[in-house]
Order: sequence, then structure tokens, then C-alpha cells
Amino acid sequence: MIYFFLILIVAVIIIEAYSLRKGGRQISYDVKPSDYLVEPGKKFFLELKVRNNSKFPVFWLKAKCSVPEELELAENMPGILEIYGKHSEYSLGMSLKPHAEKNFNIEMSLPSRGLYRFSNFSLSVGDFLGIRTRIYEFPGSSEIVVMPEKANDPDLSFVTGGIMGEYSVNRWIYEDPILTAGFREYTGSEPQRAISWTRSLQSDRIMVKQFDHTTERKLNLIFYMPPVSSDSHSHDKIEASLSLCRSVCEYLTQKSVPFALYHTGCLYTSIGRLEHVSSGLGGVHLERILEALGRFSETSVNEEAGTLLSDILKMEYDASCCLIITPMRTPEISDFASRLGKYSNASVFFLQADMMEVKL
Repeated sequence: MIYFFLILIVAVIIIEAYSLRKGGRQISYDVKPSDYLVEPGKKFFLELKVRNNSKFPVFWLKAKCSVPEELELAENMPGILEIYGKHSEYSLGMSLKPHAEKNFNIEMSLPSRGLYRFSNFSLSVGDFLGIRTRIYEFPGSSEIVVMPEKANDPDLSFVTGGIMGEYSVNRWIYEDPILTAGFREYTGSEPQRAISWTRSLQSDRIMVKQFDHTTERKLNLIFYMPPVSSDSHSHDKIEASLSLCRSVCEYLTQKSVPFALYHTGCLYTSIGRLEHVSSGLGGVHLERILEALGRFSETSVNEEAGTLLSDILKMEYDASCCLIITPMRTPEISDFASRLGKYSNASVFFLQADMMEVKL
């Protein structure tokens, strides 16, 4: 009997030592949101995956990650959301059998536009006797972008009617095959109706028709954000401008109107600063713009009007119409619009946030 207890004590000591030294080294931990681009207040899932790659069980562990302070956890979700001032942490306790994996989909939402990060991934792994714990940190982070709110049903028919004209709208809806000037490779932003299946089969690549641009009118959107020191640089007006820009882009996409987007150095994507968005159409084209609008920061405006004007004239000099979306019309913006119309021979129009009703 004494030998049995001695063997048992030795076995417990060995298991305890092993659990302290290697208990968490063979556990993998992955955290990522289910979507990259979401609507404000829309539910999404934070996907947690924890796997025990060891042949020994893990009797207790707690998965943790830092989450945005604005995050709202859905009801009846497992785990605990703790708020520490401007820092919030989500944690979830569990146990794992040998070579077992557990997956959790935690429903949550973010109420307002912006770029949010999930980071500081760590596991607190308890020992065999439940006396001590060791913390294992995992590098990396995950991002999610919340788009701007939709504008409160503004009347945007003037964009395709009064500005571009019914003739131009009909041309984009019903292309005239006589105006086909050539073919080029498909980029992902062209509408399906522009694909030439005959030429695609001949070249073993997807090819689209390139129409005669001497008769095709173009539209440029210009998201003009004044400097931080400007009187028009208020939070509400900025959010209203972003909402209007989103609504106009979605409206043009719905109406099959190709458009380009320029801005005063304030828009970014996951790979860096967005120089501009070339004229295009389709879901990929729109999603890229919505991501940049969601990532917008009020402190990122850094481009002078002269530089923006030079970029537009260089890239889209043959555009016939320009629509400037801005929080408020100022003398600086009016001067920019005057020079743009003079040097490009394009019709310039304004869409001001302070003159339209926007849902925030």
C-alpha cells in the first residue's frame, strides 16, 4: 500500500511538472472576425479556434484577446467581456481532450464607422493540480472595417439625370456595339455585359470590349475634405459627407454608371494609402471604396488642392463631369472647383453634407 501511494505521488509530480513546462506549447489558438467589411450595428461573429495537439489533456485554460472598447456582445454568448477604461478584453474558459479542437462563434456588433482591431491573443493554461498558470502569447492581430451609415434616402437622381444626362445613362445601360474600339484584359471591375466571349476563347483569357471614349462621357467623384484647422472640419459634417459618398457610389453602381474617385489624401486600404480609384464599375470596385471610407481618419487629410487638381487632370483629363462631395462649401473649395472646371473643361457640381439630411 505504501508503494502504491509512493508511485501515485511520483506520477502526480511528473504530470504536474510536464503540465507546467509543456502544457501550453502544443496548443494552437486562432482568432478572426467572420467578415472584413460590415454595416454599423450589424451582427458578425468572432471566430475562436483552440486546438490541443498534445496526447495529454488540458484540464483548464482561458483564451483571451483585446477587443474594441465599443464592441457590443450579443446576449447568451459564452465568455466574459471586461472593460478597463479605454481597453476591453474578452475571455473564454474551457478544457481540452488530447488532440481535440474547439470552435466558438461569438456574436457581436460594432455601432459606428471605423477601423477596429482584435489583438493581444493569449492563453492562460493551468497546471495539473490547478495551483499555478502559465501565459502563452500569440503574435498577430485581426482587423474589421465598419462602413459609413447610409444616407437617409437622399434624392440622387440628379447625379445621372441633371448632371450626366439621360443620353449618357442610356449609353451605359445599352452599349452601342458600333463604338467598340478594341479589346483589353478583364480586371474584375467591368460589368459582365462588356465581356467578349469570342475574343476570350481566342486568347485563353477573359477579354472585355473597349469602347470609343471620344463619345463616352465620364464621371469623377471628388471627396474633398478640408484641413483639420478648417471651420467645416466637424465630426458630424465629416460623417455626413462619408455617408453621402457611400450613397452616391452605391447609386452609380446600381445604375451601371462607371466612375472614378479622388480625395485629399485621406483614404486608406489594408495595403496603404489609396492614391485614387480609377474609373470602373462592379462589386470589387465598390467594396474597395467602402473599405477606404470606413477606414477614414479625421487626422489623415494631407494633400493640397493643387496636388489633387494635378492628379485629376493627369489621370482623368477627359472626364466630362465632376461631382465634389464635401462637408461644407468654403472659399478654398470654390476656388478648387473653378480651377478644375477651367483646366479640364468639365462641368463641376457640389454635394454638400450640411445641405442634405443624413442619418447618423
